[in-house]
Parts: sequence; C-alpha cells; structure tokens
Amino acid sequence: MNDMWGYTLALMAGIMLGIFFFGGLWWTARRIPFARRPSLLVLLSFFARSVVVMAGFWLIGFGQWQRFIVCLGGFVLARFIVNLWVKTAEKKEPGKVVEDLYEIKP
Repeated sequence: MNDMWGYTLALMAGIMLGIFFFGGLWWTARRIPFARRPSLLVLLSFFARSVVVMAGFWLIGFGQWQRFIVCLGGFVLARFIVNLWVKTAEKKEPGKVVEDLYEIKP
C-alpha cells in the first residue's frame, strides 16, 4: 500500500513537471516575436526548464527506477494535457490565442 502512494505521488509530480516544461515552452514560443533577443530567450528558457525538470526527476526517482518510470509517464501524459489545453483554448475563441500575441499592451 505504501508503494502505491509513492507511485501515485510520482505520477502527479511527473504531470506537474510536464505541465511546467511544456507550458513554459508554449509561453516562450508566444513571447519570441516580442523579445529583443529571441535566441537568448529560447536558450535561457530551455536551460531553466531543463534544470528544473532534471532536478525533479532526480528527487522523485531517488534511486528507485520504478518511481522514475512512473514520473516519466506522467511527464509524457502532461504533454498531451498541455496540447489539449492549447487546442481547446483555440477552439473556444478562434484566433484569440494568436491575436493575444500581437496585441500591444501598455
């Protein structure tokens, strides 16, 4: 029973790490047109997201490959969750996700 809680928490942590990583990727992609140095934005975003995710995997796995695999499964599942979220937002208000990119905000 104790192992089941550990696997459940590893799955949830993997989903959270995946949402952080792929949500951050989406956020970065939306900000590229407005960045003064887009290559620096992409590079720093990639390194920051990668460091957080690798540290998370290391802490969650903590020497147990089974928890690491479950966490990785949650990470991959989060990719589909973020993808579905973005597509749903686009279907609700067509063009809104893209239009927000080009809206000038003070």
